[in-house]
Order: sequence, then structure tokens, then C-alpha cells
Amino acid sequence: MAYQNISAIVSNDALEEIQSSIEKINEALPFLIRLNSIEKDGLRKITSQHLNIIKNCEEIAEKHPEILPAEFDTEEFLRDAKLTTTLTHLKEVIDELAKKIDDTTLAVSNEALRSSAEVCESAHQATDHKELQKTLASRMCGSKIMPQARLFNHEHEEVLG
Repeated sequence: MAYQNISAIVSNDALEEIQSSIEKINEALPFLIRLNSIEKDGLRKITSQHLNIIKNCEEIAEKHPEILPAEFDTEEFLRDAKLTTTLTHLKEVIDELAKKIDDTTLAVSNEALRSSAEVCESAHQATDHKELQKTLASRMCGSKIMPQARLFNHEHEEVLG
């Protein structure tokens, strides 16, 4: 679907519900950890090939535990393999949601910035509102960013319709 102007709000109730749902997810996964960069450097990056190996070995370990050394903790391996599958699926779902949030934030922020440029331009031209001009211009409309936003607005007005 082609990108369209987004006109929406998230109510306080909806925001609270979303945050509550995220808290519930965190509570349901109390074993989740945060690794620092040194810890991450010591771990192998897992690819889809690695995931296939884990899945195939999981099947072998379930069907033929007798071939494994006595000291091999089959139950722990099977838990880790199943958790890997589950977390990989959750990560895919959450990553897709995060991408949609990122893309929507980028699009809406650009819409808001283009509109902000119009507000600043109007404030600059409001000769009968000198106090507004001073206040608004000193806060943000005089920044280096707003001329870029105004330029962006003019460059893309045929796209914006």
C-alpha cells in the first residue's frame, strides 16, 4: 500500500493499555537479559543456518537420546532449542511491529515538521503579533533546522498535494 498522509491519535487510554501489555510481556518473560557489548562480542551471531542446525539436532536428540554422551544434558539442550524457536518467532513479530512504528514515526514526524515550517513562516509574517514573533522565533523558528524544513516543504509540495 502506498504511503498516505497519516491522521491519527493514540488516546491516553490506548497508550496505557499498550504500555500495560508491554509490561505483561516483560512479566511473562522474566528470564530476558540485556548483554553489554563485551558479552555480545564473545557470542556468535546466529543465522538462519544456525537455527536450522539447532532444529535438526533437537529432532535427533528427541528421537535418539541414546546416541548422546551420558554427561550431555539432553533436557537442558531441548529447553534451549525450544526457547530459541519461541524467542525467534517472538523477535520476528516484535521486529515487524518496531519497523512499522519506526516508519510511521518517520513519516508523521516529517508531516509535523513540514507543518511546523508553515507555522514558523506565518509567525514571521504576522506583523500585528510582534510578541508572538519574538517568542516563537526565539524558541525555534529561528533555528537552522526550520529554514531546512521550509525548503523541504517547498521542494516536496507537488508530492504533498
